[in-house]
Amino acid sequence: MIKLITAYLLCVLSISAFAQNIGFTSGDSFTANEYSGTFTLFCPSQTRSVYCRGYGLDPAEFDYLTFPASIDADKVELTRTSSRGETRSKDSKIRSGETRSKKRFNLWIRTLFQRPLLAMGINNIRYEFSKNSREVTTGNFTVEVKEGTLYTCNHDVMSGSDNDCQSPMNLCDSYFRRQNYCRN
Repeated sequence: MIKLITAYLLCVLSISAFAQNIGFTSGDSFTANEYSGTFTLFCPSQTRSVYCRGYGLDPAEFDYLTFPASIDADKVELTRTSSRGETRSKDSKIRSGETRSKKRFNLWIRTLFQRPLLAMGINNIRYEFSKNSREVTTGNFTVEVKEGTLYTCNHDVMSGSDNDCQSPMNLCDSYFRRQNYCRN
């Protein structure tokens, strides 16, 4: 009986330790920050003042999933359930013997064609590793996204083409990069 209990405890402890090795490279705590600022855009035929507002996730907006090399699988699927009950799924191919996903997961970027995996608050992530479409192992981990800081960038001066002056918002990413995301 004692051997049976010992074997059971070893099994439970090894499963818990195994599950703790699965998560994002950057960890399980992220901060959502907001950036804003203005720049003057000089174009050949006109000058414009441009206001930009952007959002970012620290420490990473895209990240790899890490896991033990002992998982023999060819695919991992992550399904997030947010604190509001919303779900979102993303997957990546993986190679046996590797310790991270083949591609980085989009954690925060929202565009017309992309949706982020994470949402503000507590995100319960269910992972499913599979090989040849057969489940290998599943489990869960939690990622928290906290509300961060509103950063205001310094005013900047940029030059561009007449096309840039027609659509100056396209230059906001360049503006934020030049301003080191308002951390100067």
